[in-house]
Amino acid sequence: MSFMDHLGPQARTRLEEVAERIRVPRRELVIQAGDTDCDFYRIEDGSLEVVDRTARPELVLDVLGPGTVVGEMSFLTGDARSADVRAGEDCVLLKWSEDSLHAELRRDPKLASAFYRASARLLAKRLRALTAAAASGGLGGDRAAVPEEVRGARALADTMKGELLQAEAKVRRTGHEDAETFLAEVFERFVESGRRLFAALSPAEAEVAGKLLAQELSPYLIRSRLAELAITRRSGRTGDPALLAHVETGTAQGSDALGEVLDGALQRMETPLGFRDRIRPTINAIEDALPDRSARVLVLNVGPGTTIARLVPILANSGGEITAVDNDSEALAFLNSASVAPLKVSLRVVPEDLSRIATGLSLVNLGPHDVLVADGLLEYLPDRIVATLLRALLAHSAGGSTLVLNLLMPTDDRFVFDHLLQWPTVRRDPGAVVRLLEAVGYVDPTVRYAEGAGAVVVAKVPSMRGAFSG
Repeated sequence: MSFMDHLGPQARTRLEEVAERIRVPRRELVIQAGDTDCDFYRIEDGSLEVVDRTARPELVLDVLGPGTVVGEMSFLTGDARSADVRAGEDCVLLKWSEDSLHAELRRDPKLASAFYRASARLLAKRLRALTAAAASGGLGGDRAAVPEEVRGARALADTMKGELLQAEAKVRRTGHEDAETFLAEVFERFVESGRRLFAALSPAEAEVAGKLLAQELSPYLIRSRLAELAITRRSGRTGDPALLAHVETGTAQGSDALGEVLDGALQRMETPLGFRDRIRPTINAIEDALPDRSARVLVLNVGPGTTIARLVPILANSGGEITAVDNDSEALAFLNSASVAPLKVSLRVVPEDLSRIATGLSLVNLGPHDVLVADGLLEYLPDRIVATLLRALLAHSAGGSTLVLNLLMPTDDRFVFDHLLQWPTVRRDPGAVVRLLEAVGYVDPTVRYAEGAGAVVVAKVPSMRGAFSG
């Protein structure tokens, strides 16, 4: 049974209407192993071949005929392509591009609900087949038992899916409030069970368990706006601005009624609360560090622009300059469009790869600043790069300048974000950051705030660097 067979007639017709019909000549590659694009296709006429092009001679692993859907797993999970697929003959395909389909699903809640429900059924069916094959030795020739981490993750996913179906029934019968109460208890049990499961696994085992959880549960959770933005975010980014903006507002949104309730449940978890709750202590730390004159503030990592938006009116009293550095052109363009002239604040945007600054390779002259802020940057950098970043920031400071860092701390719900939502972050004990600051040479590093998942650490630049006169 193909993906389309899991859709109802109306949803199937609507999905076909938004597809692009393309012609592909014989032997042209449609999907390439390792690619990260997430378009998918249905064969209308002709055939496609699944091939192993690394073999000599090439091996045709499968031949797919009309009606077959290919590539949908990458769209649903965000994983890289696992195989090469080419036209075995001249073909006519229906193509759903990743961006246009996501946009259509946001516009049409009914189609989105049917689409993700069909996705859940398809993924569940495939994973049941995979687990059965593993149990029977069909994946490796040995009749080995299913690994413990797979059994645990499978049981956790099955329990969660059953409870999500109950929640959907409650939404229909009794409305949001009853479902919200029920889901709050469901997520509490899920996080506790998941914490115990992942605490007992090695990193390699956790990767296997996490991938299975994601494949099983993502089609349900992606009806939540937070999950959709997290799972579809571009990999390698320090934090997608749209995702962070949604988390910071805390307003529940979804593709349907259950999606909205799910979004609310995810927003109330420790990690999203940590993102929101650390904003005010970060601003307070910056405000306390400002000199009694026109000040210069350097902000690394713009994100949705929340920190900068809150700083502008604070600096307006005495005037000043904010230098915002990021490699996200869209985030910088949004900042650049904001007029701050009436508030006597100068806003300077600098497009620069944050990894170059973090590794000390940047040639951009940012000048000395009174306050240096690494806003949400530490959760995407390993320890050795954090140390390099701290040293690099000394070059952009004056004697007596203040460094303000915010970070994420370890929490029980970490596995949800690292694996299930595919939003991995580096979590740190703020005490370890204090010790690192001391080792680099900063003065009086202090944990300014630490609660839930969020923390703020401040430190002074040695005064021997010489005073900066604005």
